[in-house]
Amino acid sequence: PEPPSPLQPYPGSSKTIRKAFLRKGFPESALQTVTASISKSTMSQYNAAWKNW
Repeated sequence: PEPPSPLQPYPGSSKTIRKAFLRKGFPESALQTVTASISKSTMSQYNAAWKNW
């Protein structure tokens, strides 16, 4: 059997941004507003860049 891969699938830019804000101490109640304020096209651009990284 092959060993498990240390790489995890990319969770998406919304989840990544959300985790980053949580680490910075943002309250959970503010995260919906923060992530909703980012346009779909911006999220799409982030996703493309982060997937290729």
